[in-house]
Amino acid sequence: MKIWKMKFDVNKYNIWSFTDRTDLVDKCNSFDGRKKINSWKTIKMSRLDSSGAKGANAMGTDFAMPMVDSKVVKNIDNFTNSSVELLPIILDEDGYDTSDFYILNVIGRLDCIDFEKSDYKAFSNGEGILKFNKIVFRENVVRGKHIFKAENDRFRTNYISDELRQKIENSNLKGFLFELVWDSEDKKAVEEFKENERLESEKRANAYKTMKNGMIKVWSEDEWIMAIMTWIWGKIGENSGDVFSTIQELPRPCQYIFSMYSLKSEIENGGYNQFFYNFNTEIAKVAENGFMEIGLKEFSLITADAIETYEDMRARNKRSEDDIEDFMSTYDINPLDASTGYFMSSFDLDKLEENSIGYIKDNMECFGD
Repeated sequence: MKIWKMKFDVNKYNIWSFTDRTDLVDKCNSFDGRKKINSWKTIKMSRLDSSGAKGANAMGTDFAMPMVDSKVVKNIDNFTNSSVELLPIILDEDGYDTSDFYILNVIGRLDCIDFEKSDYKAFSNGEGILKFNKIVFRENVVRGKHIFKAENDRFRTNYISDELRQKIENSNLKGFLFELVWDSEDKKAVEEFKENERLESEKRANAYKTMKNGMIKVWSEDEWIMAIMTWIWGKIGENSGDVFSTIQELPRPCQYIFSMYSLKSEIENGGYNQFFYNFNTEIAKVAENGFMEIGLKEFSLITADAIETYEDMRARNKRSEDDIEDFMSTYDINPLDASTGYFMSSFDLDKLEENSIGYIKDNMECFGD
């Protein structure tokens, strides 16, 4: 018997949270196996950031409960029965069909962990498990259970049977990932699974880093941005203090993709303020031109305005670039916040990857050594 952890491809597809994040922690903690349908009030959901693509049948959230569409519901219905609730939601984003998605609330908790055979670390106060290094289930408790939660699992993990995993994979449902956590017949299976996952990840990262010209064609379009960014960062290497001089040596399309996505990543983590602290205006200007080149004029204009604002701030403040306290103080009342807001709320975020992929297709010969 095998038990798997249900996970979601948050690197490829969107991840969601409550639009109204008031009392977020309490709301999240309530998804612990309790029934909610009788008191449920439809909640608006929004993407946490612009990363990820559309097209998933199942998407992750920041409170451990998946969002699934009707195709998932139809395919797993025979396995879930009374083990889940479908909670209606409103997707507060353009381009998503609200009527087709639900929160899949896994209800009930099984006293199914064999703690004498499991390897775990408890909290210092003894209240609950901090981490499982190895988990062993009580076979008589989980047999015939296709989806469930476990007592004393503070992460509210959704566990599934091997039969349900196979059904999901055979149904070509997009967005799911699975991690093997227990095999009653093969004690080494979990360690081998983790090692294979690590080796595959390492192999793929090395392939990206040493990408040869034309190699990008063998990967799916979903991998292209990651492959290009990994390849360029590999060239930068230890010269991270002077990124601009390295990317200047690359073809213009490489400069554009790297600068646009570096800027996007920094903005989503800390705004234009963080971008200018970690990079410089030269990279921003390359990104500005890149946005214009791929047809995202709005982003180009926003970035140009942010550059002008930043240079004005530097001239007025004359602050040391190395003074972290001085840098953090700029968050109090920061003129760059407006540019960050315009960027994050722009409808063009949905078009960035689409336009970038088209641009890469038109310039395939530029990517790779």
